[in-house]
Amino acid sequence: LVLLNGKRRHVSALLNINGTVGRGSAAVDMNMIPALAIKQIEVLRDGASSQYGSDAIAGVINVQLKTADSGGRAQVSYGKYVTTLDGVSDFDGLVTAGGQPVLNTTDPRYLQANGSGERKARDGVYTTFGVNVGLPVGDGGFFNFTGEYRDRNFTNRQGYDLRPNYIR
Repeated sequence: LVLLNGKRRHVSALLNINGTVGRGSAAVDMNMIPALAIKQIEVLRDGASSQYGSDAIAGVINVQLKTADSGGRAQVSYGKYVTTLDGVSDFDGLVTAGGQPVLNTTDPRYLQANGSGERKARDGVYTTFGVNVGLPVGDGGFFNFTGEYRDRNFTNRQGYDLRPNYIR
């Protein structure tokens, strides 16, 4: 069970009813809460079903948001995956003869491919910009604004399937 400031977090529109385990369950998207808006996270690992119902059998996560009436914070982060797979050849494409792929001479179960050294991957680039500002309102009141922009690119580790996908 996920709570936001002690109240149930509304779940996404995704409802898993495809005849699988956990049928009728709905997941909470924690990415919808900007990281700079969080003051603290409370985790109750014991079951709390007597207080919150059967949703809390596995435990409760209570996300407390900031209540500051002054100050602020800005954050920028950037990163990417830099991977070198030692001993794994990087294939540029298949060897062809007359427009058709050629079988590998050492192992005819596979197609012959052009290799160019070790396989390297530079992907999964992500960028995050976030701002949090607290402003006083009236006597003891506050507005606490948080905005976050997140861009995460794909990560791809697939390679060529060198098995013939047709009947010879």
